[in-house]
Amino acid sequence: MSQPNDRSTGWELRLLDAIATRTTSARAVKAARAVTMLGETPVVWAAVAGAAAVAGLRSGSLRVAVRPVLVLAVGAGTRRALAELIGRRRPPERLWRTHWTRPSFPSRHTTLATLGAGLVADALTTTNPARAVARDAAVAVAAGVGVSRLVLGVHWPTDVLAGWSCAAIVLTIARRYEPSRGME
Repeated sequence: MSQPNDRSTGWELRLLDAIATRTTSARAVKAARAVTMLGETPVVWAAVAGAAAVAGLRSGSLRVAVRPVLVLAVGAGTRRALAELIGRRRPPERLWRTHWTRPSFPSRHTTLATLGAGLVADALTTTNPARAVARDAAVAVAAGVGVSRLVLGVHWPTDVLAGWSCAAIVLTIARRYEPSRGME
C-alpha cells in the first residue's frame, strides 16, 4: 500500500478506502465520471458564459453580462493559486478510478462546479422563489461533483471541502457586492 507524501492519512484515507470498497460496480464509477464532468473547465465556462449572455440580453446591461464571467475568473484563479502554493499530492494511485495530475487541494472540479452552478443560478433567476429553487439545484450539482471526486479516488475529503469553501466564499463576496437587480 503506497502512502501519500504528505499528512493526508488517517481518517481521510480510511474514508476513501470505505468509499472505494462500497462503490466497486462499473455503473457507480461510470455515474461518478458523468457527474464529475459538470466540473470540467470547458463545461463550467460555457455554462456561465451562456447564462451571463442571457442575463445581459434580458437586462440590456453589459455589466450584468460580464459580472458572472469575472467572478468565475477570480474564483478559478484563486483556487489555482492556492493549489500551486499548497502543492498537495493526490491520494494513493491504488484508489484512482481515473487519471489526474497537478495539485489536489482544493479540488478544481468541486470549486468550479460550485462556482459555476451558483453563478448560473444567480444569472438566470430574478425573483426570490425562482432563485431559491435554482440555488437548491446548484447545491445538488456542487454536492454531486464533490462526492464524485471521492468516488473516483482522486481527491482527499478535505480537498473537496476546501473546494466547496473556496467557491462559497467567492459567491458570498460576489453576492454581497451585487448591484441591485430589482428582486421581488
